[in-house]
Amino acid sequence: MFDKFSDQVKEVIVNSEKYAVYKNISLGTESLLLGMYKTKDSICNFLLNEYEIKYSDLIKSINSFIILRNSREVEKYTLEYKQVLKNVNTLIEERGLDSVNEEHMFYEVLKVDDNFACEVLRDLGLNVSDLIMDIEEVFDFKEEKSNFLLNLTNEARANKLGKVIGREKDILNINKIINRKNKSNVLLIGEAGVGKTAIIEGLSISLLNTKSTIYSLNLSQMISGSKYRGEFEERVVGVLENLKINDILFIDEIHNIVGTGSGEGTLDTANMLKPFLARAGFKVVGATTLKEYNKYLVKDKALTRRFQTIFVSEPDLEETYDILVGIKKEYEKFHSISIEENLLREIVNLSNRYMVNKKFPDKAIDLLDISLVESSFSKNKHLTKLDIYNALKIIVSVDFKRMDEIEAYEFKNKKIKNSIIKHLKAKLPLVLNEKLEDVIDDLTEIYGIKKEFILRLNLGEFTKDMSMSKLIGAAPGYVGFDSGGILTNHLKKYPFNVVVIENIDEATLEVKNFILNLFEREIISDNCNEEIALKNTIFISSVLAKKNKIGF
Repeated sequence: MFDKFSDQVKEVIVNSEKYAVYKNISLGTESLLLGMYKTKDSICNFLLNEYEIKYSDLIKSINSFIILRNSREVEKYTLEYKQVLKNVNTLIEERGLDSVNEEHMFYEVLKVDDNFACEVLRDLGLNVSDLIMDIEEVFDFKEEKSNFLLNLTNEARANKLGKVIGREKDILNINKIINRKNKSNVLLIGEAGVGKTAIIEGLSISLLNTKSTIYSLNLSQMISGSKYRGEFEERVVGVLENLKINDILFIDEIHNIVGTGSGEGTLDTANMLKPFLARAGFKVVGATTLKEYNKYLVKDKALTRRFQTIFVSEPDLEETYDILVGIKKEYEKFHSISIEENLLREIVNLSNRYMVNKKFPDKAIDLLDISLVESSFSKNKHLTKLDIYNALKIIVSVDFKRMDEIEAYEFKNKKIKNSIIKHLKAKLPLVLNEKLEDVIDDLTEIYGIKKEFILRLNLGEFTKDMSMSKLIGAAPGYVGFDSGGILTNHLKKYPFNVVVIENIDEATLEVKNFILNLFEREIISDNCNEEIALKNTIFISSVLAKKNKIGF
């Protein structure tokens, strides 16, 4: 590791060791900072003097931070110190440099943002980002190969990526595929919010000790600003040709490459990418949803056969709870609010119950984050259940009452009380044999019903053979396929909804049976095979009286 160090860097190491030995502590980034400051003609010394920082200022700040780090009880070097040295070696390998200089070391110390040295600099009133920009301007240390690429590997080295929990199997599967000789590109397929991007961040962290570098492509930025014919094509080819054999290119929402940039006499991004995928070189990992895959990618056989598909499933309640437990400290630190673990369970259950059109773990993390913001604005030091309910109201635009409030509430229509309590504890829709006007006050009080949440379906208008298409959308290949259906569009649009069924006996037999089946279903699928949860739906229908089905 030390064989490529310049004489100046060796002097830095010697100077830094003197302080650590004197203080009888592990050699850390704060010692490196002192060593760089004391080294003649160093960029560290030059920049800190520009900001009027003296050596005595550094010593005073460091001494105020040090709390019992005795070298007899810990290793000679701190983890942060070793990480900086590792990052420096990676930096010069990437740039093809012959030796490590002091500016490389100072640059890498600043980039690992949560180390001791950066804390000291901030304590002295300096902005670490400004120092990084100063070094980049002087030494041309810009990291990215292109303005359109984000180096996720460097983000991982700087501890800027989130903690990834419970995705070890998916990360392992990607590793296996990218190490194949043929068909070594990966396509992640999963619904929005299930954690596809988090898997890539976990992959970046897992590959830190390898020769691979992961870049994320910003396709929208690449498109914007390309005014002339061929300019976009040049940008794409320029990015692809600069990628090395061990590089991995991540393209989020990869379905957007089909047709993007195409025009008269030009190729789209997908066709430009195919030759690079066909030959052994850099790898591509794409991410998309099943709906977008079927709509755009599956038609391009030449493109899809170059990818190995991995389906990313939504984590269950227990796995989501484990994820929240894993990120708990990170969110407590950011919001300066403590979280009891039993409230994490409450967040998982409430997001599962009411945020039906979103996926785990994103919806639970969103509810946690917004709950902590609510707690912060309430000047609380601890997260409360009320904070969570207030956050839920913001997310779903419905003011749900807690169970104890519901049981204490005086219903105007007392016949529906038990049905509502059962509904809130179950996964099936609530089915009422009452007139809407007779229950609207109670529903408004308990569920926060708004006018736009209510859909009236007069099934007397659904008497033709194609009536099912009006309800759930046309089948693939038919006119109106992309438009969806009256019922399914309403169910997907609102997180909570009321469907009033009228004149069901006048509908076709197919429609009638479909509606009756809805009352006992937890989930249905629309014409695009997209699942729609019904547990936050209230059906009000007079047909129940004829079938002796009252209430829930």
